[in-house]
Amino acid sequence: MPSLRRAAVALTLVATGCSGWNAASGPGTAPPTAPAATTPTTVATPPAGPGPGSVTRACAAPQDGGAFSSVTRLVARPSGVWAALPADDPGVSPVLVGTGDGGATWRAHCLGGPAVAESVFFADDAHGWAAVNQGAAGRLLFTSDGGATWAAGRLPDGGALVHDVSFLDARRGWAVGDGPDGAPVLLASVDGGRRWSAANAPAVTPPAMVRFVDPRHGWVADAGRHVASTVDGGATWTVSALTGEDSEFLRDMAFADRQHGWAVTAAADDGSGSAWATSDGGRTWTRAHRFPHGVADVAALGGGRVAVTGGLPVVVETSEDGGTAWSRRVLPAAFTDAGVLDQSTIWAFSATADRAGCLYGTGDGGRTWRAYAAGGPSCPPVDT
Repeated sequence: MPSLRRAAVALTLVATGCSGWNAASGPGTAPPTAPAATTPTTVATPPAGPGPGSVTRACAAPQDGGAFSSVTRLVARPSGVWAALPADDPGVSPVLVGTGDGGATWRAHCLGGPAVAESVFFADDAHGWAAVNQGAAGRLLFTSDGGATWAAGRLPDGGALVHDVSFLDARRGWAVGDGPDGAPVLLASVDGGRRWSAANAPAVTPPAMVRFVDPRHGWVADAGRHVASTVDGGATWTVSALTGEDSEFLRDMAFADRQHGWAVTAAADDGSGSAWATSDGGRTWTRAHRFPHGVADVAALGGGRVAVTGGLPVVVETSEDGGTAWSRRVLPAAFTDAGVLDQSTIWAFSATADRAGCLYGTGDGGRTWRAYAAGGPSCPPVDT
């Protein structure tokens, strides 16, 4: 995908238990106090990549003239936010960076290079997972202490690239990817990501995203607008398609419950985006709205509420009535990616020259923004 999701993604923006941004959290009702500046640390020689049972290397997230110009995934929780930052400079290690105390302190973990963090997901403030690819080898990392330490789970023999990971709770989760022969791969874990087993994968290739709302009801999708749904925990799958134009590709999906969900597509020919809705568990989809700008992420906020983000400058589109009426909010020009948690809470990422790697949060709908220097020097404020 473009900047937010490289496997076909974005980053996907997600609601809790659903997608890219985890729409269950944010910087709170009032922006928290920005942390003190710290000395940036670059990683000239990336450490060896994580193997089964090993941990990533703690490091600082460098902000040295644009080492990080995009984010593959952002996931927010009530106590903070985590991001997967790919490195443009081959001499700088990709980083998982996040905070669990509203931005007062930050933790950063170098993945080693060359590596790509495709996805990061937190089920609660303590338990999180990351899908990481190094060459042709995929790794699924897990943390049970809020990101203080990360370890690699044990995957089945045969190898696979991993593109997305999602958990229902601290123990039950799924991941999707593709094997050496290009066949779709679905993995399942019942012990918090320490061990993974092969599951019955639906015929979508290559699978780019996975969502479950309970142990029986889940969805797997590819960028080509194919969505597979299961009502029996993956024993059987039904594949449907969003009937868009050939130039459209699926960017993200999110489900509020087992029946109601959302997907967003982007058109390669004219740069427009669309929101799609389902009310029958993904068996059929209807185009709810077409936007004049691009889209990257969607969050199902429950009760018929939905938020869509995308475009440059970043635009937040929200609907309170199931997609009939939409309101638009254009974010400050400094932002390049964003995720909405509710009408008041937004986290944003900047990749401009003077703010590379900076995260920003608002708890008042965007009237004021707090800058977070996630391991680097102080980030400048933004004009609203």
